[in-house]
Amino acid sequence: MAQKKSEFRAGWKIVLAASMGVSVGVSGTPFYTMGVFLKPLSAEFHWTRAGVSAATLFLSLGWALTSPIVGRLADRMDVRRIALFSLLGVIAGLLALTQVNGQIWTLYLGLTFLALAGSGTAPLIWTHAVNTWFDRSRGLSLGLTLAGSGVAAILAPRFVDRLIADHGWQAGYLGLAVFTMAVAYPVIFAFFRENKTVRVSMSGRVGGAEGARTGQAMRSRQFWQLGFGIMLVAGAVSAILIHMVALLTDSGLSRNEATGVAGLMGFAVVFGRVAIGFLVDRFHGPYVAGSVLMVPAAGYLLLWSHPGGGWELIAAALTIGMAAGAEVDLLAYLSSRFFGLRNYGVIYGFLLVPFGVGAGVGPILLGRVYDTTGGYGPGLVAGAICAVSG
Repeated sequence: MAQKKSEFRAGWKIVLAASMGVSVGVSGTPFYTMGVFLKPLSAEFHWTRAGVSAATLFLSLGWALTSPIVGRLADRMDVRRIALFSLLGVIAGLLALTQVNGQIWTLYLGLTFLALAGSGTAPLIWTHAVNTWFDRSRGLSLGLTLAGSGVAAILAPRFVDRLIADHGWQAGYLGLAVFTMAVAYPVIFAFFRENKTVRVSMSGRVGGAEGARTGQAMRSRQFWQLGFGIMLVAGAVSAILIHMVALLTDSGLSRNEATGVAGLMGFAVVFGRVAIGFLVDRFHGPYVAGSVLMVPAAGYLLLWSHPGGGWELIAAALTIGMAAGAEVDLLAYLSSRFFGLRNYGVIYGFLLVPFGVGAGVGPILLGRVYDTTGGYGPGLVAGAICAVSG
């Protein structure tokens, strides 16, 4: 207990800055606000929901496919420099999105640029630094760090929706850029850094005391189980995160009510990440992962059977939000415990590739279901199956 308190005394500022980085990074506000832009962009440019949803593929795959490269750099360079430089890329990408016109490829191009220029703000950068400050309480510290995306899910949709309602969809992207530059960047600049006194030979189960080599990790059963499972769960969770506001407004809720439900999911993300971090510090990580990642199946089935409101809607938002809070947290924690920290960046980077595939493809498939059938029902059932299978 004393060691855990000592770790937090030394590293709480790092967790604060890293959490802020997660919230505004490429997998934070740009992703969690896509659902708010879905209907305004579809209405103004007459694009299909599947077409707008496909934008998430460019965003998710853009940073996920570059994650092994970013991870390799993080294992060899100062992650503070990578993060600060890439945050400028996120800001530039958000400003570029204000120039989207009636050609849908301009939306795809803008998000691709944001993903590539901001790839150094992916979760692996922030968790890479946090891992060097925490060992005994690593699960909880990672949970608090990655809870930043939950804060983004709570606050960003409401913030962006108000800007869109008052000034148009371009103001939504402009507002995100201004917040990132004026609020998040100074905090990260002041506090974010690695603990350079820590040796990167912290224990790993595969490959000996110094941790696994990249090839060793990629040949292991744990690597492929993690990759396949996270792809299915990420697809199921991201699909509903992107379409939730549209699904609820289709069912009769106002946009204000629908974004309020999206905010509930954000609270569940925060709770899920902190709770998962607490649990994996005390119980066997894979057992925790297997139990938690099946939870969103219940949320999907509740949305399918009771899409119009009531306690079922609240329960669905909370269960899906908890899963969204668990996925990246568990992936980061299990990567560091299974494979050690010697090549944590590149190994975690490779594991983020199937995560990005799932997160990018899931919303497209759910959008295709809507465009084909006129509703989300069959897609919700399929999402429940994916969640259980993952």
